[in-house]
Amino acid sequence: MSENTESPELTMRHIKDNLVDKEIICVVEAIEPTISGTFQALQSYRADDIEFGGKFAPCMSQNDGKVYVDMDKFHQIVLPSEESQRFYIDKES
Repeated sequence: MSENTESPELTMRHIKDNLVDKEIICVVEAIEPTISGTFQALQSYRADDIEFGGKFAPCMSQNDGKVYVDMDKFHQIVLPSEESQRFYIDKES
């Protein structure tokens, strides 16, 4: 009896096809210390919203002991380098 140790190549197309009817929901929660108010932000992502290999751009900074959030950068995506993009190409098996 021979064992098949080879597994089929998992391509980005397979991953994206599997995510078609799925949704990722992110919850960010914070507590404002002065009045102890709880704040939540909800964001959902579907397969078309995901930039595989991308990452969120830095949107927070600190100055004079205060933390700032740049809302213009909050949903900005930094794409992968050209060298690593080859791992995220849709290729058919």
